[in-house]
Amino acid sequence: MKEKSKVELYERIRRDRRLEEVSIRELARRHQVHRRTVRDALESAVPTPRKTAERDAPAMGPHRDLVRGWLTAEIADEVPVKQRHTARRIFERLRDERGFDGCYSTVRDFVRSRRQVRRGGLGPRARPPGRPPARPGRPGVQRRVAGGPGPRASQSLMLACRARALLDGRLAPSVDDVVALAAPVLRHRMALTFAARADGVTLDDVIDRLCEPYR
Repeated sequence: MKEKSKVELYERIRRDRRLEEVSIRELARRHQVHRRTVRDALESAVPTPRKTAERDAPAMGPHRDLVRGWLTAEIADEVPVKQRHTARRIFERLRDERGFDGCYSTVRDFVRSRRQVRRGGLGPRARPPGRPPARPGRPGVQRRVAGGPGPRASQSLMLACRARALLDGRLAPSVDDVVALAAPVLRHRMALTFAARADGVTLDDVIDRLCEPYR
């Protein structure tokens, strides 16, 4: 079973359990899976990632930050796609300018992994929970927030979720990724009202309130 379809299967199992309170036996029969799979789905919305051999690229070690800077600068400066660095061009610059002695495939895999974070897709229901935290309009929240996060907060949250999913060996992020990363991504982008601070409310309390329906 492909990883993405397994995420969707877990979502359907959890939805049926939540809406219909179906037993584990019935869920297994309905979705034609083992009861162990049903228990795993009810325990976590994120399937257990496949175990893959960890490979490191020591030759890239001294050059990682430099390449990251090149790639980030192209995006920040809105360089047209056709004018951006290719993996081949990065390899040639590292070899000619920095004395890089690694192989082209090492550079290619590193560049691909960096760009995959921005091109990665979103899993089922990963986008809806990603929007409410960036727009604090829930009852009991709006009156406590003096300044909310802007559009870049949603972008940063989605990028962080994609990166977390890739590090866990998953093809797409899930609701759990959004909930786990909402606080570190949004905390410094929000400001509380004086009344909220006087009541002892913290930004973490506000973000927890926003994410509560998705836990």
